[in-house]
Amino acid sequence: MAADSVNPQKVPFRTTRNGHRIPVIGLGTFGSDRFSAEEISDAVIGAAEVGYRHFDCASVYGNEKQIGN
Repeated sequence: MAADSVNPQKVPFRTTRNGHRIPVIGLGTFGSDRFSAEEISDAVIGAAEVGYRHFDCASVYGNEKQIGN
């Protein structure tokens, strides 16, 4: 899971009432034991760069500090 694996051309977008385009889906940050906090952080950065604005960062995931840095 690398930040460059987010293909903005494959992400469906909608236009809000004020004219902003946003993805219709969010990005979950739960990585369990499959992904490191650094990999998830990279994915969050990549998703934000292509327009994502909804990130699921539940405190139970325990990775907010690493992702937020």
